[in-house]
Amino acid sequence: MSVDSNEPDWIIEQTKARKRRELLRQREEMEARLKKIRAKEKAQREKYLKGDQTFKKRKTDVEKSEEGDEEQFILEDYDSDREQNGTKNGSAISGYSAVTLELMEKLGMGSSAIRDEDEEILDETKVGNYHSRLKS
Repeated sequence: MSVDSNEPDWIIEQTKARKRRELLRQREEMEARLKKIRAKEKAQREKYLKGDQTFKKRKTDVEKSEEGDEEQFILEDYDSDREQNGTKNGSAISGYSAVTLELMEKLGMGSSAIRDEDEEILDETKVGNYHSRLKS
């Protein structure tokens, strides 16, 4: 008991007893956790000594196919001559690759559709210019 304390003796004793119980409970919980960990480590050690190790399956087939898939995303070297002379993989006018043009054709948006749209725009422009000349 401290002399500086204004608390009665029975309160101080109860506080000490409560703290003691709390510390004991925490220690018991820690010992229980340690016991579980030790048991798990012992089981692992015995399994290792018996040679019953199981390893995760390696994904070698998947890794190889993923490497092959990456090659499809590699860009071709840029060649400004193809822009001027037309491209071997696509159209210099449209600016799309051959694969893209092929897909657009399947979807009905191919080069013929692009040309038709361009012609419609040109026709509208000609009509607009013709009307503006008539009004003058």
